[in-house]
Amino acid sequence: MEENKHLDEEVDLRELTSVLWRGRYFIIILTIISFAAGSLYLRNADLKYNVSILLAPTNQEETQANFGNFGNLAALAGISLPSSNHSDLIKFELMLKTRELSSQIFEDKNLIRELFSGEWNDQEQLFIEPKTTLKTAIKNNIRVVLTGKQPKEYLSPNPARLSEFIKRRIRITRNKNTQFISMSAESSNPELYQRLIMNMIYTTDALIKKSFMSQSKDAVSFYQNKISKARSKEHREILAALIAKEEKKLLLASREGPFVVEILTGPNISLQPTSPKISITLLLSIVLGFFFSSGILLIRNFLNKNH
Repeated sequence: MEENKHLDEEVDLRELTSVLWRGRYFIIILTIISFAAGSLYLRNADLKYNVSILLAPTNQEETQANFGNFGNLAALAGISLPSSNHSDLIKFELMLKTRELSSQIFEDKNLIRELFSGEWNDQEQLFIEPKTTLKTAIKNNIRVVLTGKQPKEYLSPNPARLSEFIKRRIRITRNKNTQFISMSAESSNPELYQRLIMNMIYTTDALIKKSFMSQSKDAVSFYQNKISKARSKEHREILAALIAKEEKKLLLASREGPFVVEILTGPNISLQPTSPKISITLLLSIVLGFFFSSGILLIRNFLNKNH
């Protein structure tokens, strides 16, 4: 029985090979058509480029670690030690996606018009709802059938929409070891996204600097008041170190330039398109053409045999 089974498998394999060989010209023609379709898609597709920038923390000294065993003593004395600049980096990373930042960026009307160019009407000088495409109409109908919910009404660009736009389009990651922050995006208009990312960096840094400036003077006054009442030498040393740290950071915030992060590399725009992948798209079109044409031949052969 095993010999018969092995013989049947050889016969089936020979038959399949024979079917494909007899229809080789059909396979070649359909594969060429598929390759041409892939090439046509690449000609009409928007080539996207990658924009990237790497941010490093500014040369702020860490404060918590420098106090050594004084930390517990300061806690007992009711003195709060400032944390390291890692907290500022975490705050910086979080603020990049907040609506507060989007509200500031939204003031740049030229940038907003370019980001939502598909909705901007030059004649009326306002945003209008874009025409529904066939693809969008199909998606909306499928959504209605599956969820029973109608599409949301059109909402013109505002800080809330800009915040969602940033979350979808801008990739933000922070390396926990180096504390470097990486920002990147992929677009057919890389210069526009470069402007957006740079605007996000400068605006976020300015917001954190402004917040610190408003709080730092109160902190220095609080420590100076504490040092005048301190009785032990250890307390006075801690408070003096705190005042020095705060004043140093206040001086850094007062000068022009970056406060929390500085640009380490970039912004860089990739030399070659990152999407769609030309070689992968063409190879995939050849493979799909071959398998699709082969499938047609095998199905036709199967139907003819049964008939």
